[in-house]
Amino acid sequence: MSESSVQEQAIHRRGGKRRSRVALAVLASLLAQGALGADLDKRIEFNIPAQDLSAALIQFSQQSRLQVIISEDLTGQKTSGINGALPIKQALLRLLDPAGLRFQVVGDTSITVGKVAEKTSAVPQASLRLASAEETVPAQRDSTPPSTPSQSSEGTAIAEITVTGSRLAQADDSPLPVTTINIEDFKQGAQATPADFLQKLSVALSADGRGTWGFNGEGEAAIGMRGLEAKNTLFLVNGFRIAQDGVNGASNMNSIPAAAIERVEVLTGGASAIYGTDAVAGVINYILKKDFDGIAFDTFYGDSARGGRETVSASFLAGTPIGDGRGNLMLGASYMDQKGITSLQRSDLFNGARNVNSVRVPGSFTFPAGFFGAGSTQGRYTIRDGVTQPTGAGDFRLRNAATDTWNTATNQGFFVTFPLQQTSLFGSLEYELVEDMLTFFSDFSYTKTDTSDRYYAAALTVSNGARSVATINDGPPRIFNLRIPSTNYYNQQLFGGNAVDILNWDLRFAELGYTERTLKRDEYRIVAGLRGQIGSDYDWQVAFNRSEFKRDESQANQINLAALERALARTTPDAFNPFGPNSEAVLDQLRVTLPFDENSYEQSVIASVRGPIVELPAGRMTGAVGVERRRSYVDRPLGQATYDFRGSFPYDFLYDITGYFAEVNVPLLDSLTLDLAGRAEDYQDMFDTTVGSVSLRWRPIDSLLVRGSYSQGFVAPGVTDLASNGFTTPQQSFLDPRSGQAFALDIYSIGNRELKPESSDIYNLDVTFRPDGVPGLMVSTGYFRIEQQDIVRDLSVQYIIDRYFATGGPNSAGAEFADRVQFDSAANRILQVTRGPFNLAERTVDGVDFSVQYRLPEFDIGTFTVGLNGSRYLTFEEVDMPGSDPVSYLGTVRDFMAVYPKLKASANVQWSLDNWSASIGTNGFSSVNNPGSTVKRRLGAYISTDLSLGYQFERVGVTTAVDNVFGRKPPMDTSIYGNYPLNSYDPTGRYYSVRMSTKF
Repeated sequence: MSESSVQEQAIHRRGGKRRSRVALAVLASLLAQGALGADLDKRIEFNIPAQDLSAALIQFSQQSRLQVIISEDLTGQKTSGINGALPIKQALLRLLDPAGLRFQVVGDTSITVGKVAEKTSAVPQASLRLASAEETVPAQRDSTPPSTPSQSSEGTAIAEITVTGSRLAQADDSPLPVTTINIEDFKQGAQATPADFLQKLSVALSADGRGTWGFNGEGEAAIGMRGLEAKNTLFLVNGFRIAQDGVNGASNMNSIPAAAIERVEVLTGGASAIYGTDAVAGVINYILKKDFDGIAFDTFYGDSARGGRETVSASFLAGTPIGDGRGNLMLGASYMDQKGITSLQRSDLFNGARNVNSVRVPGSFTFPAGFFGAGSTQGRYTIRDGVTQPTGAGDFRLRNAATDTWNTATNQGFFVTFPLQQTSLFGSLEYELVEDMLTFFSDFSYTKTDTSDRYYAAALTVSNGARSVATINDGPPRIFNLRIPSTNYYNQQLFGGNAVDILNWDLRFAELGYTERTLKRDEYRIVAGLRGQIGSDYDWQVAFNRSEFKRDESQANQINLAALERALARTTPDAFNPFGPNSEAVLDQLRVTLPFDENSYEQSVIASVRGPIVELPAGRMTGAVGVERRRSYVDRPLGQATYDFRGSFPYDFLYDITGYFAEVNVPLLDSLTLDLAGRAEDYQDMFDTTVGSVSLRWRPIDSLLVRGSYSQGFVAPGVTDLASNGFTTPQQSFLDPRSGQAFALDIYSIGNRELKPESSDIYNLDVTFRPDGVPGLMVSTGYFRIEQQDIVRDLSVQYIIDRYFATGGPNSAGAEFADRVQFDSAANRILQVTRGPFNLAERTVDGVDFSVQYRLPEFDIGTFTVGLNGSRYLTFEEVDMPGSDPVSYLGTVRDFMAVYPKLKASANVQWSLDNWSASIGTNGFSSVNNPGSTVKRRLGAYISTDLSLGYQFERVGVTTAVDNVFGRKPPMDTSIYGNYPLNSYDPTGRYYSVRMSTKF
C-alpha cells in the first residue's frame, strides 16, 4: 500500500470519528426532553448494561430525559453500566468514572461531558507510579456527603467534590496538592498490597516506613513521607483514624484489603489544622468502595525468581441496591498467603563479616593461668573445632576473638521478609431514610493476620558469675547466680579434682533451636453515622468511629534463667552441661515461651456542618465547623521480665481528646481564592494545642495554577514516651568526666508525662502549567519546607553525667539534672541515673517536587503517555538538643536501616490500544554515603525497571507484570547490620506476577 493511501485512510478514520461524535451529540439532543433545572439529586430508575460508553450515554439521556452533549472522542471507552434507582449526579459519575470524564451543567437544559481539564490522573498506570505536584481527582464516586452545586455568575452548576485536605466540597482546585490513585492503577503492577505500591512514590521516604517486605515489618505496613518517621504521616480510612500499634507507633495500612478500596488520596503537605495530630508530612486516605452493584472476583499470584515471597491472594466482592434503590449493601472477603525470604535464600547479601555475634557455638570460658598445664595463660578458652563432646583438657584451646564468632545470617538464618497469612471481611451499608434529607451510612472491616519470625538461637553472656535482669517499677535488678560451679556434674566429669568455678563465660544455646516468634493480630473497624441537609444549602454529618488492635505475640525457645541457675548447680547427670550436648529433658526445663501482648483502640465521635456563609463579589464564601471527641488507649500487660531472660515492660495509657475545627473558603477575585483552617485540641489535663493554616490559589489564566500555603502541625507524644512504667537496667558502663575512668551504674528509665507535642511549620509553593497549545501536557513543580521543633528524644545518660558534674555536681544544689542523679557522697560515686524522653531535637527538611506528564496525540498504533516524577531534597539536618551543632543526613545512611538520598524519581511510558495495555517504568534513588562505614563508604545509585502487560476480555481482565526486570540487588556494605539498609532496599529481586479480575 502506498504512503498516500495510508494517509488517506488515516484522514478518513479521523473524519469518521469526528462525524460519529457530532452525530452522537445531535442524537442525544433529539432524544432529550424536559428541563434539567438544578435538581441533580433527583432519583431516577436506571437500567443501563455494561457496553460502549457512547451507547450508554444515549441510554442515560433517554432514561433521564436530559440532553447530553459529548465533547470528546469516546471510541473504545467502556462503562460497567448502572442498575437501580439512583440520583442523576451519582448515576452519571458512575458511567463516566472508568473514562476519567467529568460533566458540567450548561444553562437549564444540557449536560456537557468531557475530559477532566484541571484534574487528571498524574499517576501513570505503570508498575512505577510516583506522585506529582498537582492534585488529581478524576470524576468518580465520592464517600463524602452530597454537596450543593455552586452557582457561577453565568448560572453554571459544576459537580462538587471533597478531597483529602479539606472538609469543604469545592468545584475547583484543592487547597493543597493531592494525588489520587485509582485502585485499578494498583492492579496493573506486581505489588501484593497497596502499601507496597505506595512505597514507590517519590515522597515516600522514611526511616521506618515499610511495605510487607520491610525488615521487622511483621506483615504490617506504614508509609512515611519526606524522610520523616511514619508517625508524621497520618493514615485515614474514609477520613477517619484507625488504631495504632503501640509497639511500632503507626497504623497498619495492610489492615484494609485492596478489594475494599476504590482509590487512595495522597496529600503532600501539612494538614494538622484539618485532621489534628500526625498530619505533618502528609496524609494517606483510603477511600472505600460504595454503591457497588454486582459481583467481582480478583486473584493474584506472584513469585520471586530467586525464591521466597511467593504470594497468593484472592478476593470476593458483592453489592446490590436495596430498598427500591434507596440504599446499597456491599460485602466482601479477601485472603492473602505470602511466604517469607530468609537470609539463607539471599546468601550473597548476607555473607559479610558484619553478620556475626561474639557469642559462638559451643561457647567460651575463662580459666586461670596454669589450668591447662605449666605455662598456660589465663584467658578465654573454647572447644576445639570438630569436637562435639569434650572429654578432657586436651579438647580446649585459646579463643581467637577475631575468628571465633557466630555468623547469625549464614549459620541459622533469619527472615528478611516475614511470612504472613491474612484474612479480611469487610462491608458497607448506606440507606436513605428521608429522601434527599437524611441518610444512614456505615462500613466495617475485620482483618486477622498471622505471621512468624525465626532468628538465631538465644545466647547468654555471664560476668563475675552472675547475670542481672532489669526489673519493673524501680525495683532492684534481679541477680541470678550463673557461675559454672566446680561441683557441676559435667565440670567434674571433664576436670575432676582440678575443676574450678567458672565465673566468666558465654554460650549460644543452639540446642534450643531457632528463636521462634509468632504474632497474631486482630484488627477491627466500624463506622456508623448520619448525614443530611438543612434546607437547600447546608449539609451536616455525625459519625461514630471505633477501631481496635489486638496483638498476641510469643517468643519460643528463650532461656529461663531461674531454671538455668538450678540446672548449673546440680551434681547429678540431670545437670546442665555448658560444654554440651544436653538431653531433651534438660533442655525442656530451660526452654520458655515469653508473651508480648498488646491491646489498643481508637474511638471518636465527629459532628460537622458546612455550607455558604455570605455572597462576595467574586463568589460565595463557604465554611465548615465541627467538633470531635476522641479516645485513644494502649495497654501492654506485664510480661515475664522479672522471671525470665527477657520480656516486655508494661504500660497502659488513655488519651481523651476534645477538638474543635473550622475551615473557610474565600473567593477574593475570580482568579484568586483564600483558604483558612484552624484546630484546637485539649488532651485531658496534659496539654492543649492550637494550629492553623492559610493557603492561596491563583489561576491567572486557565492553563496556569499557582498555590502557596503555610500551616502549623503537631505530633502528640507517643504512649511509650508518656506512660512507660519505670524499669531498672543494671550495670551499664560510662565515663567519669572527673577522672576519665570507666565505671558501671544502674539506669532507671521512665516515661515523661510532662512532654509536649512536637511542633512544626510547613511551607508549600507549587506551580502547574497545562499549555493550551499542547493538549495532554502537564508540567508542575513545587517547593516544600518542614521545620520541626521539640522532637522527642531520650536524653543521653553520658550527657546527664557530664552536665551534672560540669555545673557543680554534689557540691551544688542547683546542678543540672540533680533530680536525676543519685550520688553516694561517702563512696564519691554515682549510684543511679534516671533517664527519660524530653522535647529536645529540631529538624529542617526542604526540597523540590517535579512532574512532567504528557499524553501524546492518538496514533494508529495506540495511545502513549509518558511521565517523569521526582523529589529533589535540598536539606535534611537535625539538631540533637538545644545548643548543639546541626548534623546533615542528606545523602547518607542512618542507623543502618534507612537512606536519605538527594533524589528519588521515576520515569515511565504507557501504551494502550483497544483492549491491550502495557507499561515500562524505572524508579529509584541516588547514591548515598555511609559515614559510619569502615569497609565501603559509598552505596551507588539504586534503579530498578518494571514492566506490565494487560488485556481486557469481555468480562475478565488479565495483567502480567515483572518488577525489577534486571534483578537489581541492594548495594552491599558489610559494616551495616544485614549488609545493606534493610528498610530502604527490597531484597526480593526479580518478581513475576499475574492478576485476573472479573465483574458480573
